[in-house]
Amino acid sequence: MYKALTQLLVFVFAFIILWALLVKINFTGLFRIDELKAINEEKIGELIREAIYQDEDIIEDSCIVTMVDSIKQRICNANGIQPDSVKIHIVKKDEANAFALPDKNLVLYSGLITFCKTPEELASVVAHEIAHIEQHHVMKKLVKQVGLSVMFNLLGGENSRVIKEIAGTLSSSAYDRDLEREADKTAVLYLEKAQINPEYFANLLLAFGKKSSTLPKEFYWISSHPESKERAGLVLQLKNKSLKNYYQVIAPSTWSEAKRRAKE
Repeated sequence: MYKALTQLLVFVFAFIILWALLVKINFTGLFRIDELKAINEEKIGELIREAIYQDEDIIEDSCIVTMVDSIKQRICNANGIQPDSVKIHIVKKDEANAFALPDKNLVLYSGLITFCKTPEELASVVAHEIAHIEQHHVMKKLVKQVGLSVMFNLLGGENSRVIKEIAGTLSSSAYDRDLEREADKTAVLYLEKAQINPEYFANLLLAFGKKSSTLPKEFYWISSHPESKERAGLVLQLKNKSLKNYYQVIAPSTWSEAKRRAKE
């Protein structure tokens, strides 16, 4: 009896020591899981980005590029995000659309610039998409809608058809409701820290909501982000009422010129 009890105590003691040692081991680092995930996302982002540059007309007009970059810089700098880590690609297309890609890429269509009434409205969309990027929503969406097997096969060898299908999925389909809500909440915080009034975000959503039944098909950003009235209400609810010192994002003359060039 005494021997059996001693053996049990030794076993329990050995188990506790082994458990303590295992807890201290960083298995994520040991197997480089995070690094592997980052490499996969970087590769997928690179493939999709290359496909877009091959198939689309990329805008390099200095007025438009500088204007969009200044919006990105303001949002990123105010929120502790490295501006250079977020890469915005402006595409000449009449669709009012913007969408995030893997590896912190963001595509913005010229149609969105011409549709927005103010630079603050454009900034709200940029903030929303950066929120998707920073919250790691892009890969979550891809895994759910495309599947891990497809993405791993893609990494094993380039497939232009699959790449284009993935790009299409990211540009025209909605995130889960919870992810969309999280991006809206984060966007409000981003905007307020950048001293941009979130009411412009709510106004844009409300404007889309009023016209949703008559909007043509090229307005993909709002058609892929449903329940605009509900979202606008959430934005206004989250807005910090005590904040009063909001600043102009872009000078009116610069904004007007950028819109004019985006229409050309």
